Amino acid sequence: MLTRCTYCDHHVHTATLDAKGRCGNCVNDVKRRWDHRKERRETVVDPYEGVRAQRNMLLAATDWTNFAPLSAERKAAWDAYRQALRDITEQPIPVEWPVKPE
Repeated sequence: MLTRCTYCDHHVHTATLDAKGRCGNCVNDVKRRWDHRKERRETVVDPYEGVRAQRNMLLAATDWTNFAPLSAERKAAWDAYRQALRDITEQPIPVEWPVKPE
């Protein structure tokens, strides 16, 4: 006898449905999605991920200092700031952000 799967609405033999009325394909699909969620939970989160994203944004915002006509003193200050940004991941969390020169 054919019955509709409660999950995907396909016609299947009644004997192949599970207790919730799902066909074998749907049971496997639900299991696959559950396994994917489980994998996501077990993924190790890098604590410096957000720090790197912020650092990269700040570095990109100061790229202009490489090409701008700055005095030697201002150029050195910007270079030191940019180097401090590059070295930020060597600090323990929470990091202390360098102060942007004026």
